[in-house]
Amino acid sequence: SWFQQEPEAAVRFVQGLPAGAERNRLVQAVAGPLAYERPEEALRLVALLPSAQGLNKVAGQVANALVRSDPQAAMAWVDALPEGQAKHNALQSLSWELAENAPALAAAYAATLPAGSARDSFVSSVASQWADSDAAAAFDWARGLPEGEARQDALDAIGEQLASQDPQDALRHAQSLPAGKEQNG
Repeated sequence: SWFQQEPEAAVRFVQGLPAGAERNRLVQAVAGPLAYERPEEALRLVALLPSAQGLNKVAGQVANALVRSDPQAAMAWVDALPEGQAKHNALQSLSWELAENAPALAAAYAATLPAGSARDSFVSSVASQWADSDAAAAFDWARGLPEGEARQDALDAIGEQLASQDPQDALRHAQSLPAGKEQNG
């Protein structure tokens, strides 16, 4: 399509449209796919969206595309988003993609997130994704998390992955936890 063949011209065209529903629909339609090829142009387009509602529709896709090309830029972009559904969508996409390709970076980023349900969800996603590729490393990381819901969610997610991969290994890991809620899941 035109925006893929000439992304700079397409961005200029969209930027030249008057603010309104038509421009917003066009931004939503092209920003996500464009982010995989030209993340900078996609971010310029997303900045044109006047409301969180418009951003909600593309934030996850843009974050997913951006983290593939520049994880640091993706994390900075997500950090700059206002609290709300768009940030939640972006964090969810970021957690899976980052944990799959750079789990230690995902774990370090999780530690920078403020306490709350968004962080808990991010930690759980990272734990699950990381456990799929390296359950022992994910388990060691989760054990080092501060006490609380995020740690429990991470241990639960890893336990589920381990149980489906190697029930005996899951049992060994569970038995290494302190007796109580963490051990029982």
